[in-house]
Amino acid sequence: MSEETTRYALYFAPPQANPWWQLLSRWLGYDAATGREVQQLCAPPLNHVDFRAITEHARHYGGHATLKAPFRLVPNGTEQNLLQAVDAFAAEHSAFPVPTLQVAHLSNFIALVPCRDDARINRIADACTTQLDHFRAPLSDAEMTRRLREPLDAVSLHLLASWGYPHVLERYRFHISLTGSLNTYPRKMAEDALQAARGVFEPISMVALQFDALCVFRQRSSHERFALIHRAALAS
Repeated sequence: MSEETTRYALYFAPPQANPWWQLLSRWLGYDAATGREVQQLCAPPLNHVDFRAITEHARHYGGHATLKAPFRLVPNGTEQNLLQAVDAFAAEHSAFPVPTLQVAHLSNFIALVPCRDDARINRIADACTTQLDHFRAPLSDAEMTRRLREPLDAVSLHLLASWGYPHVLERYRFHISLTGSLNTYPRKMAEDALQAARGVFEPISMVALQFDALCVFRQRSSHERFALIHRAALAS
């Protein structure tokens, strides 16, 4: 495992035994907790080929909501120290119920989002961004170039320069991505994806989900998917 190419991310992810995780893994065709592909479910009106294609980007990262975006460790940082710091950080925060999740079409992709804002989620995400940032190596020139391909305003550019990611702090929105960008697909594809996601996830919309842990995901190289390596329990 190369320290130069390995990346880590802090995510929220449902527990493995929770129906949300099981269904999310089946939707993506990948279980990040085991690091293995699983049989992707059927999601009409999408056909299998289209469904596989539009979920490829989300599948690469595994089922999650971002709290601190993927980063490489600083030169003197170690995985063990990162995990210890995440455990200590998590112990300072109390678990709480996640508001009911619903399917939504965001700017260019389909995602699960809370039915209402919850300041506790944003506080944890903000704290992950700022308090654990000393583990993050600066973006490489190539990484910065990729980020600058997005249309970013002055606020987002400042956040990118400060924290290595533009969608943080005042620009943060908790969501679990179900597809990648749909901009290059026909409009009907986005409509079908929205219908498919609602058909899959609405039946479990009332299943309780606790924000009870911070999850550390690791990507060993750019050619590999992210996988869950650690759950740091929040205080009960």
